[in-house]
Amino acid sequence: MAARLPCTVYAYGTGGFGTLQEYMVLDKYVGRIAPDIVVLQYCYNDFYNNSYEMELRSAKNSNSMVRPYYTSDDRIVYRLPMRFPRLRRLANDYADTFKLPLYLLYKVDKLNARFVDTVEKEIEAKGKGVPAYAQSVETTGRIFEKIKRRLPPKTQFYVFAVDDKQPYYADLATILRKAGIPLITGVAEAVRSAEAAGKVTRADDGVHWNETGHAIAAGKLVDFFAQKWQ
Repeated sequence: MAARLPCTVYAYGTGGFGTLQEYMVLDKYVGRIAPDIVVLQYCYNDFYNNSYEMELRSAKNSNSMVRPYYTSDDRIVYRLPMRFPRLRRLANDYADTFKLPLYLLYKVDKLNARFVDTVEKEIEAKGKGVPAYAQSVETTGRIFEKIKRRLPPKTQFYVFAVDDKQPYYADLATILRKAGIPLITGVAEAVRSAEAAGKVTRADDGVHWNETGHAIAAGKLVDFFAQKWQ
């Protein structure tokens, strides 16, 4: 993007972060950079990462690590969204001694993710009829409002989604519309179209983009901002 647009680009990314953690990174650096524009990338599993209850029930969309969560009374708390959290923390603290228990817990988690119907299927069928998901949608909306308030008054804020999986995408669009945050569309469709044409856009894990996937996404963002700046 920086090579194709008349701007300086600062990029930050890490595996497994939810929207609250992205806010915490922004809070740390936004004063130093004073950006004119902030663009946030969103994935459907951020709804899981933004909710302790959702991660606790999900074997597929939890990274099984201690994470900060945003509470209903505007606090940030740290919790481990896994069964037997004390045992897991003890095993992690003494990893050299408890290699076998750690390995067994890891295998149980993987088997559970593969063979057990988790909350994902329930949400795809019922949407916000699943209370934990409805709460996560509400929490995610408050986090976006928190990000918006943290930005300098003249900073523009945009969001794009890497996928359009339902009901998550529709709920994200509703959150952003209510908050007055523009949603940049077309990224997921562009990557999917490239894949249909035979291009390999994913890394070895089959989920995250490789350089080709990132280039396609960047191209859609470049097109969006180039039109705005004409």
